[in-house]
Amino acid sequence: MIQEQKFVTSTGFRRDTRQRAASSLFLSSLLVGIAITLVLTLIEVVIFWLVNPLHVPGSSIASSLSALLALVIQSPSLLLIPLGELIVITFAVLLAAKPLALFAYLRAVHSVQEKYHRLYTPLKALTSVRQTLEDSPEDIITPSAIVAEEQISILDFLQQQDTHQFILGVSGAGKTVALCTYQYITTQQSLALSSSRGRIPVYVPMKNYNLFLKQREQISAEDAQQVTLLDFLYESDLPDIRHLRRYLPGLSREGRLLLLCDGLNEVDSDYLARVSEELLWWMRDTRNQLVVTCREVDYREQQGFAQLVDEGRAARAVISPLQSGQINELVERYVERQDKHWQHTAGQIMQVIDRSRLRYHCTNPLMLFTLMEIIDKIGVERGKRSDTRGRLLREYVKQLIEHEQRQGKWNRGGSAEQDVLRFLSEVACAAHWANDSNAIQLKVSVPVLASERGRGKANFDELADALQAWLDEHPAKGPFVEAKDAEALPGTYHDLPRLLQCALSAALIEISPSG
Repeated sequence: MIQEQKFVTSTGFRRDTRQRAASSLFLSSLLVGIAITLVLTLIEVVIFWLVNPLHVPGSSIASSLSALLALVIQSPSLLLIPLGELIVITFAVLLAAKPLALFAYLRAVHSVQEKYHRLYTPLKALTSVRQTLEDSPEDIITPSAIVAEEQISILDFLQQQDTHQFILGVSGAGKTVALCTYQYITTQQSLALSSSRGRIPVYVPMKNYNLFLKQREQISAEDAQQVTLLDFLYESDLPDIRHLRRYLPGLSREGRLLLLCDGLNEVDSDYLARVSEELLWWMRDTRNQLVVTCREVDYREQQGFAQLVDEGRAARAVISPLQSGQINELVERYVERQDKHWQHTAGQIMQVIDRSRLRYHCTNPLMLFTLMEIIDKIGVERGKRSDTRGRLLREYVKQLIEHEQRQGKWNRGGSAEQDVLRFLSEVACAAHWANDSNAIQLKVSVPVLASERGRGKANFDELADALQAWLDEHPAKGPFVEAKDAEALPGTYHDLPRLLQCALSAALIEISPSG
């Protein structure tokens, strides 16, 4: 049984990882310097041959090169010219590499997060910000006099505060979309940010960090206690993180990281205390800025977080359930953005919400937008029957699968809807029993998806083999087929690679390049 882990390091980065980052930077700069020096040397040789300063008889290349070689033998100090060029160029590459890499990262991330910016709808939340008027002991023992609460948009809250922040809310409240939109906005001025001393925003899915810790625990318990969040970022396959890897140690020391830690509640209980302690270390002992999202119950269980807010070293925002007026506003705004094929009015959608049990669920933004995504396809009457969270999500998944199967690439026979649902159900249940409800790690030998630059094709055959091996090691405990489908046992699929491809194309699952 895995024991609760503790955060035992205060370096933020393991020594071997720092050495790898430094050596990688120096080696790449040296290789670029050598390449440029060779090109310059070749140009100089060509100029020497054309000018012929030694007045060598004849104009053949061989005679000119022979004369040049003889000159170098007579005056070995000439070799200092390319050597000096190599040193100067390598040093210049070292200086230019960092801002160029930061610019490339910021531009790439800006492009990736654009879809979230289009989806974002401003939501207001109750924020608690400690406003220090005097640095006196009385301020510390009377928090009611120095804590201001106000209703403010989450995005405005993120942009106005130059301190650590906690964004609290239930699942589906819009925390992830707000963070991704915030990263999109902060990367708009990529050139200015890369050349200044501003903080570089890095989105950190905590479910992936949890999986990273679990993998290290399986390899070595001692090693798992030493790894840090920066080790995870260095070894992860997050979008375009390759640009930042070698600069993470320096950025961390300079306090130039803006870590957007999304979903602390998705960390297993075995690691939650350890991860919380590490986040507190980042906030207290470094100059970097952190934004942490989680449920309100997770925030209350970690006393150090509330203490930071009381001390004025962090701000807190709580996303409350949508009120009736907010629901009306969001529905009207959603309908206005639809094209001419949209058939229902905002009033009809509100009628579905008000006259069914959906009014209790649509106070959650995820449930509300899920309903609006499908209502035009299933109709008002059928929408009224999808009056529970389970029915609504099931209908939404069904619509995604049907939409994907209508695409041209599946004309030769796509996976049946029931096959996709049964496959996803088995994987979800197996992940739950394996205590990996949010993410699982497949054992793949090489990257199985297209690279971050979009080149290459996904290797669904290797993915399917790796997933089947994982399912064999972590069997799902529960029935997935009815008696009439008894011949199709769980874990046996006629075309698992195609099922994976269909589920991925329908955005029902996410797969990273390393599995």
